[in-house]
Amino acid sequence: MGELTKQKEIKEQTQQDLKPLTNRLEVQNQKIAELIKNKEKIIKQINRNSERLEKLNEELKFKENIIMEFKKKHQEIENKLKEQQKNYENVRSEKNIYSKNLIETQDEISEVKKRLRIVNNQIGRKTNNLISRPIDGGSRRQEKGAQYGNV
Repeated sequence: MGELTKQKEIKEQTQQDLKPLTNRLEVQNQKIAELIKNKEKIIKQINRNSERLEKLNEELKFKENIIMEFKKKHQEIENKLKEQQKNYENVRSEKNIYSKNLIETQDEISEVKKRLRIVNNQIGRKTNNLISRPIDGGSRRQEKGAQYGNV
């Protein structure tokens, strides 16, 4: 019986020695389980972040395309504005030329009217002189005839 008790003691001693190791193993298994849970949470978070990043990249590309379209429209509008400014300057220049020509033509018309009044006044005076002269019809004709040898 001595051997049986010895074996029981060895068994109890071994169980006593194994208890801290078993407890330690359980703690380690719990830590492993927690680490696995944390790993799964992190993987889920990474997947969510990857999906979010992908959505943000798509949104960024979309907004970049919109910005490019606006830049093109802006350039088109600037080109149209430059063309309109050029047209405005051309019209303004032509207006100035036409205004100058109009003023010169109005001055010429005024000058012609002035000369016409002078000529009309001269014609009026000469007409008045002719009308106011006594008509000596017979004697004048005779003078002219004598000059030509008709009388």
